[in-house]
Amino acid sequence: RFNPNPFPTYVDFNDPDLNNLTVEWQEADENGWTDNLSVQLPKGPFSGHANWEVHFFGKKKPQYLKGNAVTGIQDVSFKLDKGQLKNSAAAFGRVQLNLQTDIKRLTFVNKDTSQPDARKLPSGHTVTVSFNKNEVTYSTGKADVIQISAYDAWGKRLKQDDYTRTKKGKRQIYFWGLPAKFDMDVATKNLEKQVVFDIKQRPLDEKAYLAYKETIENHRQIVSNLKSMDRARRKDRSYYGDDLAGLYYLYDRKKQKPMRLVGEAIAHSDPAGQKRFSYKATPYKGYYFTVLLGSQVNGANQVYQRRSKKTKFNWEKGTITTSALNRHPDLVAIPQDKSQPTFFLQWGHVYMKPLFGVKLNYLPENFSNKGWVEARFIEG
Repeated sequence: RFNPNPFPTYVDFNDPDLNNLTVEWQEADENGWTDNLSVQLPKGPFSGHANWEVHFFGKKKPQYLKGNAVTGIQDVSFKLDKGQLKNSAAAFGRVQLNLQTDIKRLTFVNKDTSQPDARKLPSGHTVTVSFNKNEVTYSTGKADVIQISAYDAWGKRLKQDDYTRTKKGKRQIYFWGLPAKFDMDVATKNLEKQVVFDIKQRPLDEKAYLAYKETIENHRQIVSNLKSMDRARRKDRSYYGDDLAGLYYLYDRKKQKPMRLVGEAIAHSDPAGQKRFSYKATPYKGYYFTVLLGSQVNGANQVYQRRSKKTKFNWEKGTITTSALNRHPDLVAIPQDKSQPTFFLQWGHVYMKPLFGVKLNYLPENFSNKGWVEARFIEG
C-alpha cells in the first residue's frame, strides 16, 4: 500500500549555472564497474535529461562503441562497459541538456468535496486538483508535471497504481489508499544547453582523426536523410516495397501524379530501381539508398511478407504490377567507400557498422549483440 521512496526536492537552474560545463573522461579502476564520459552539474538533484552524441577514435581509426545515457543526482553520464575506453585515444561530440526549472511544489488537502481546488502559478498557469475516494484528478495546462505524491491521514506516502486515464483533458490517477494530502511539483520553464567536447586522452594520428571528424558530418547527413525518408513514406499507404525509387516515380492514386516523397538524387541512388525506372544508380553523398529484402529469423534469411493480391501502380512511362508489402521495408544506406559504415533504419532508429564491402540485404538478427551501434546525432 505504501511507497517507501523519498520525495526529492529538485533545484532550479538559470543560464549562468550552465556556463563552463565540461565532459570528463573516466576509466574504471579495479573496483569500478563502468567506464564513463560525464558532465558534472553545479547543483542537484535536478529534473531533466541529456542526449549524447559521441564518436570514439583509436590510435589510427574510428571505434564503434556501445553505451547508454544515464542521469545521476547531480550529473549526466554516457556509460560503457568496463575496459572499452582503454583502447580509445579520443572522443568528441555533443551533449544536449534539457533541464526543467521554475519548479513549484503545490500541496492540496482533501476536504471531502467534489469541487476542484484551483491554484494560479506566478507564471500565469492554472493547476486544478479534485479528490474522489482513491482517485485524484488534475489539470496543469501547459505546465510540466515533475512528480506527484499522495499521503494518507497518518502521513504515510501511498503507492500509486499503474492504471491512469485522461478524460476531457484532465489526468486521473489512483492510489492504494485514500489520499488525505496530495503534493505536486510542476515546472513552467525549460533550459537547454549544448556542451561540445573534444577529448584527446592518448597519442593518435592527427591527420586520420581530422579526416574522421569530416566524415562524421557526412554521416550526420546520411542519418538525417534516412529518417526524413522514413517520415515521408508514411504518406504512402500502398506499401509498395520493391525499391526506394518508387517513392519518387510512382503516381499518387488520388492525384495521379508522381508522389515525389523523396528527392530525385536519392531516388537515383537506389540500385534496385534503376532497371525498372530507366536510370543509372549514382551514389548520393557517397551512399546508395535502398530497401532491405527481409530479415534474419533463427539464422535464416526471410523475405518480407507480401499481400496475396497483386496491385497495379501507375507512373509516367506505364504501369508496374507487383505485390505490396504488409508494412514498409527497412531502409539501408550502403557506402561506395568500403571502409565506411553501412547504415540501416528500423522503427525510427538508425544503426551503423563497417561491413568492408559486404552488402547488407537482410536485417541482422540480434544486431545489437553483433557490433551494430545506434547512430545518434544531435542537430545544432
